[in-house]
Amino acid sequence: MPAAYTMGLEPNGRELLVIAVKGTFRIPAEAGGPLVLHEEQVPLIMSDVFFGEPGMSAPKYEVDFAPNKHLCDISLVGSAYGPRGDATARVLVGLKIGGWSKSFEVVGDRTWFISGGPRVSAPAPFLKMPITYDLAFGGSDVRHEDPAEHATFSPNPTGRGFHKHLTGEWLDGAPLPNTEEVGAPIERPDGSYRPMSFGVLTTNSAEEALARAGEGSGNKGHEAAVAAIEMAQVVAQLARQATPKG
Repeated sequence: MPAAYTMGLEPNGRELLVIAVKGTFRIPAEAGGPLVLHEEQVPLIMSDVFFGEPGMSAPKYEVDFAPNKHLCDISLVGSAYGPRGDATARVLVGLKIGGWSKSFEVVGDRTWFISGGPRVSAPAPFLKMPITYDLAFGGSDVRHEDPAEHATFSPNPTGRGFHKHLTGEWLDGAPLPNTEEVGAPIERPDGSYRPMSFGVLTTNSAEEALARAGEGSGNKGHEAAVAAIEMAQVVAQLARQATPKG
């Protein structure tokens, strides 16, 4: 398995030695089967890899040298296919690992058009559709001549389908996203929909980080913090029980 190290620095100036060991395994053919190392080991990612232009497209892989990881990352890079090799306009995809699962719908290419208001064209059938946050709801509306009128969908700036200004000239023919949450069809360009994908969302600003954190069960940072506090409480309790009395 590939391994390497690098140096890190905390905000308080404390230096960190970050060691990364990466293993590539074969997926067992049967549930509960043994994990076996793959003959080809995927190398460590030294810097973020993007689907397109760096900083302007969704991340494909993030750097492997994270100073802290409180929980396991689950990221899937792949595509949706028509069932039985036939073209389809919509298909449900999902991923389940242990007790965690996520599913959403992948939809064929669609465009916005104006007819008494914003409307959605019928989806075009597809055989294969990449699953990436570039094709999820989001994006930026920067066509207005006044920069103060520009807007970005902070939860997913690299996506498509979001428009602040519903001007026919700018909206007609603009693409919609190719993924959407089950039971929450995208119907408004200026709406607020959850971007759906299995990949990585990198935060480029504090605003984006807060927008993606969500609330309650959707806030993974909150879940990690709660888990860390609970573990610290358990460790403290065990330490008190193990301390000799007298």
